Amino acid sequence: MEQAETQRTERFLTAFNRIERHLKHATGLPDHEPMTAAMRRFFRQQPEWRRLENPLHAFRELRNLIVHERYDPYTYLAVPSETVTQQIEQTARALEHPKRADQTYGRPVLVLDGEDPLERFLDEAVRQADIDQVPVYQDGTFAGLLTGWDATRWWAQANMGADAASVPVKRLLNSEPAPDRVVFIARDASDITVRSAFEQLPGLVCALITEAGRRDAKPVGIATAYDLVAVSVT
Repeated sequence: MEQAETQRTERFLTAFNRIERHLKHATGLPDHEPMTAAMRRFFRQQPEWRRLENPLHAFRELRNLIVHERYDPYTYLAVPSETVTQQIEQTARALEHPKRADQTYGRPVLVLDGEDPLERFLDEAVRQADIDQVPVYQDGTFAGLLTGWDATRWWAQANMGADAASVPVKRLLNSEPAPDRVVFIARDASDITVRSAFEQLPGLVCALITEAGRRDAKPVGIATAYDLVAVSVT
């Protein structure tokens, strides 16, 4: 076996051991318990990480093949590829040092007051290609989400011409908003919690990151489905 293959295999095993140690520590299981028990308890206690369940099972099977099927020290019947080795190392880092929601998705958020005219939304949001979901607050509490599609549809139906620009944005908000359209997530929650919310709620438009995940606080960040495409889990 070439030295590079041996080193790669040892890197894989080191990362695997870090993951196993983390799962047992997080779940309070002693070292002699099998990793499968730690995985079951971990994903039950922290379901937001469940998307790692299949990769961890695959890593465990490969680890067992490497450890139990070698016929000489540092001579393995199976050698992980560089891609797989990097993936398990990234997974270990993500579990040990998860990023906070505000670290990944924190950014200035355009917030409108319910009394603001539609013209302000058109000027400050629609004009900017990267802003299309704008939270609207009334009396310090989240009142609804306004999107470019909402504004365009309302304008077409209102038939008010130029006068529509002066209408308060609160009139554009649906009095019976669709459920699960917006979620609020605490800024110190892990960023995997944000991704998990989109996976569990197919109709979710955005996640607003606030101080304690409350709807009566202004957002310090926002995540949309488009953001998740550019953000790696690990």
